Amino acid sequence: LGLPAGIFFANLWDWHAPFLAVVVLTVPAALVIALKMKPVTAHLGLPQEHSPFMHLFHTLTERRYLVAFGVTATITTGGFMLMPFGSAFLVNNVKISLNHLPTLYLVTGLCTIFAGPIIGRVSDRVGKFPVFVFGTILSIIMVVIWTHMGPTSLAMVIVINVLLFVSIFSRMIPSQALISAIPEPSRRGAFNAVNASLQQFSGGLASALAGLVVLRGADGRLERFDWIGYIVIAASLLALVFMYFVHRRVPEATPADPLASSALEP
Repeated sequence: LGLPAGIFFANLWDWHAPFLAVVVLTVPAALVIALKMKPVTAHLGLPQEHSPFMHLFHTLTERRYLVAFGVTATITTGGFMLMPFGSAFLVNNVKISLNHLPTLYLVTGLCTIFAGPIIGRVSDRVGKFPVFVFGTILSIIMVVIWTHMGPTSLAMVIVINVLLFVSIFSRMIPSQALISAIPEPSRRGAFNAVNASLQQFSGGLASALAGLVVLRGADGRLERFDWIGYIVIAASLLALVFMYFVHRRVPEATPADPLASSALEP
């Protein structure tokens, strides 16, 4: 919902408006967090290393965590190579009016709101790795279609965009569920901190790399955008390899698999 709202406010006033809206929403959210949320400190009672720097070092060098970090880096790389250029590609190559972008992102956001819980439930029922494999296959198909679009009707672009984001959610939701089970409780905070930092670093690196690949023609069209799609597909396949090893380290409990359920019990 943030994307269509941001574009709407920018079109209505100027590009400063979305940033001011972020401030307006952030201040009350920060107050609610400060006043209402309780700190999570139970894990601090577990044995800890005396030096936080050594704690961080051991988190970064733990071999079991490296495949999880690999999943995060490759999934983030794929998304951030496409999305920063998405609006420019849709306007200049697909010929979608700038005024129609809020509608496109609004419908996509509403569809993913409903798709997310369904994907989560299916992941719990049939297994997170199979859903991740499905999401990878669907994302490869949709990336090829999306990056090769020419002038297309708004309705068709909405359908393609929704399927693309469903494929993204079909990878993000099961991967996050499995990755969160990798670290032990005493290192979960450090693991999540590194994982979040890696997301930001990979996203920035991917955006910079995409900027070196994509060119803008004299007519405003983005050239070599399909090259970005091929790089994203390669990153998706690499993420699938990393995810396979994460899956092997984390037994999954499904209703049809009581042995996996018992394996998860402490």
